[in-house]
Amino acid sequence: MEKTCRLITTRQCNRHCWYCCNNQEHIETAWKDVMLDDVTGKYELYILTGGEPLMMSQFDRTLHVVDSIWEKYYNDEHAICPQIVIYTSICSLRLPEIMPKIHGITYSVHYNWDAHDLSMFKRFQTYAEFYDEHSFRLNIDNTLQTELPLNTSVWTRIQSFEPLNPCPIPEGEDLCRLVEIF
Repeated sequence: MEKTCRLITTRQCNRHCWYCCNNQEHIETAWKDVMLDDVTGKYELYILTGGEPLMMSQFDRTLHVVDSIWEKYYNDEHAICPQIVIYTSICSLRLPEIMPKIHGITYSVHYNWDAHDLSMFKRFQTYAEFYDEHSFRLNIDNTLQTELPLNTSVWTRIQSFEPLNPCPIPEGEDLCRLVEIF
């Protein structure tokens, strides 16, 4: 049994960051295209990423992936009990629908934030207060010019990051990208 699957659930993103790892050729060729059934029930940890998995246009797709991971676990006696973490840079208004089904969120604050992003970040911290058993990690782009209203009690870890080009390829993880359309 494998330990970690980093799974791109969508390529769509509203950020268009110049340093996005998904647009770098060495990263692009590292991913293995998979069907959802190829990966459910086989990993201890699923890191759902993108693109932006919590964009409104992609939320149902991400919710379907989470539900499929749990369905495989409940219906297959050989499946591993999974941990599910989502990497995101937005706060979906539908977040309460998915929170009970996951174990944590890694929230990245990008350099190109605006007032709406700031408002949604505050909302995310309010949601997070209700899920103290979850892990919430905050990554802050070190080129960000906006001061963040941090509620440090909700964050398991807070760190800044320097945009890297080229991005390092994660080690010890299976890098998978969903190819099915649903």
